[in-house]
Amino acid sequence: MCIRDRLARGAAIRPVLADIAKNGKSWQERVMAGIVLERSTQPERTRAVVDWWAHTGVYRATSENLAKLGRALAKQCEGTPMLLVEKIWKGNELRKKGAPGPHDGAWAADALGWLSESRAVGPLILVLEAEYKDTAELFRVATAARALGKLGDGRAVPSLCRVFALYSSSSAAGYAYEALRLLVDAKTSYLVEKHASWLSDGPIKSQLLEIAERGKTRPSRLQVVPRR
Repeated sequence: MCIRDRLARGAAIRPVLADIAKNGKSWQERVMAGIVLERSTQPERTRAVVDWWAHTGVYRATSENLAKLGRALAKQCEGTPMLLVEKIWKGNELRKKGAPGPHDGAWAADALGWLSESRAVGPLILVLEAEYKDTAELFRVATAARALGKLGDGRAVPSLCRVFALYSSSSAAGYAYEALRLLVDAKTSYLVEKHASWLSDGPIKSQLLEIAERGKTRPSRLQVVPRR
């Protein structure tokens, strides 16, 4: 098949992809269609972002540098947010030269929060749910928790509770705690109470119960995350 025929075939399938991206039965279907659609319509911009990211400086993993790099990457990806979603969900060529391997994908997760990219909610939750043996990988958990707090989707509450309890001595727990304070409302407070009930008495359980109690006075969101 010649290049012209391939391009024509790609253009013909785009309406199908657009429909799946909007109306797919699962978030996995919608997200995958969105990734393929973005890849097929903006290949040059995708390559430019990948090249830019590979050659930006490497910073120590501090909260200040996190915000700096996350916002910078978000700005670059305003037109290609699915490149970031693909990175945290399936992995791709968006890599930073010289950055520690366990940090791979951390800034992509953070950038999605700055972009308010609702399609990232499912993949970000999977980041929280994964098992991590290397504590350095918790930097990626921290950025995902931070992003979910900004996105404001209550589906993340159980996973954030898990991170807060499981990694209590890490920065990931701190970001999860702040995200819960932003997210928990009258509709989701019972989820926090349920998670707290599984824990022994102590500071973690007390903090979760405090968050749940505060959330009960916060009105529920009528529409947590709109489809895009």
